[in-house]
This record gives sequence, structure tokens and C-alpha cells, in this order.
Amino acid sequence: MAAQWPSAGAPPRSSRLEEGEMTKNVFAGMWEIAAESGMNKSIARFPDVCMSPPSPPAGPIPIPYPDTSFSNNLKSASTTVKIGGKGAALAQKSYY
Repeated sequence: MAAQWPSAGAPPRSSRLEEGEMTKNVFAGMWEIAAESGMNKSIARFPDVCMSPPSPPAGPIPIPYPDTSFSNNLKSASTTVKIGGKGAALAQKSYY
């Protein structure tokens, strides 16, 4: 028998989300869905090495910078499929 929420199927007050919030538990098949309303964070495995100008007379120095992005900065999101009221990511089209 499947577990059910008390009071006519409504989740307990402590587990309700505010409007526009999204948990990380939105899946399609085995894949997690990214959306503008999400709280996901991507961190690159390798740093982005850039030539940074130090004070003269030394030349540019290669400095590794962290490369981080957030799903709420999603570009080219769906205009028809919404998660938490904001666009879902599109395969091979959306990026953040």
C-alpha cells in the first residue's frame, strides 16, 4: 500500500514549497531536469586558466579561476514547458 499524505492528499505544512521554489527532485526517466526555477550549481572539474596582468614590469601570469554556473541563469529556456512557473532547459539548446 502506498503512503499517503494526511488531510486529503496535501503535504504536511513543513514540506510545502513557496511559490516559484523547486526541489532538486524533478526527473524525466532517470535524468534530472534543469530549470530557471532550480537551485542547481555546476562546478567545472578543471579551473579556467587565464592570463592575468600583474603589476609592471612582469608579464601576464597564468592564474586558475573557478568556473561555476547556476541553473537560475539558464539561457534559451522553454517557453511552453514550465517547472515552478519558469522555463525548463531544452536539450542541446539551453545553457547556464
